Amino acid sequence: MKFDLHLHTTASDGSLTPEELLVRAQQCGIDVLAITDHDTVAGVSQAQQFRQTSPDTPTLITGIELSSRWGNQPVHVVGLNMQIEDRRFLQFVENQQRLRAQRNEVILQRLEKIGVTSIRQALDIESDQSLAQLGRPQIADALVGLGIVNSRQRAFKQYLGAGKSASVSVKWPGLADTVAVINQAGGDAVLAHPLHYRLTGSKLNALLKALLDCGGAGFEIIGSGQSTAQRQQLTRLARKFGARCSIGSDFHSDEAPWQALGKLPDLPEDCVPVWQNWSLTT
Repeated sequence: MKFDLHLHTTASDGSLTPEELLVRAQQCGIDVLAITDHDTVAGVSQAQQFRQTSPDTPTLITGIELSSRWGNQPVHVVGLNMQIEDRRFLQFVENQQRLRAQRNEVILQRLEKIGVTSIRQALDIESDQSLAQLGRPQIADALVGLGIVNSRQRAFKQYLGAGKSASVSVKWPGLADTVAVINQAGGDAVLAHPLHYRLTGSKLNALLKALLDCGGAGFEIIGSGQSTAQRQQLTRLARKFGARCSIGSDFHSDEAPWQALGKLPDLPEDCVPVWQNWSLTT
């Protein structure tokens, strides 16, 4: 079976609706997928409803990508196969939504203060829910669309990156609390894209150990945009720590072909998959 357990929809910062994503994934030969929008499960609920009338679409695993922190290091934890109706889990997600909306509101205020007065119109912000759905890359793209900068990278370098005029730090829940709420809801906590944090080897080892020590299942070892050497590095680390392994494209839109659906290789045969104890029917 072909898996992709890290995908985004319009419920956060993806370009496809949950329904469109399921259909596209089917066309791309994916058998099992997880919708893992940023700090929300709204897209999962929409996809579950759609599958009731379209049962031939891929098997859907509940998922979410939660913003978290390890010390002062921002990290993303993917929750998989949770009971998304769990009360404590939903309360946690509601708090995440508040934090996202508050952060994004301050970012927009700072941009307006320095003269980017049309940023809200460019983003079509109508409510706190719309604010919570925003990711910083979308704000960066709006700055490009307004002609303020010529690239997303320039937007971060000039406005949105750490220490810049519209940078806003958020005290996200700690790694242990994030893992705990996923586990309590019956899910598996997986560290998203471990190499994206650009940690030294010793710090990466410490992060992975901390994740597993607090009950995390493992981490993504197969993802988009990786070199063979990077995949081999993560595979070695999974073996070293006895971690379970996940796979995910981190798909957002067709404008990022390096995150294309259905293009990832399978997990190495000697890796223990995160889904080993799931009841899967396809």
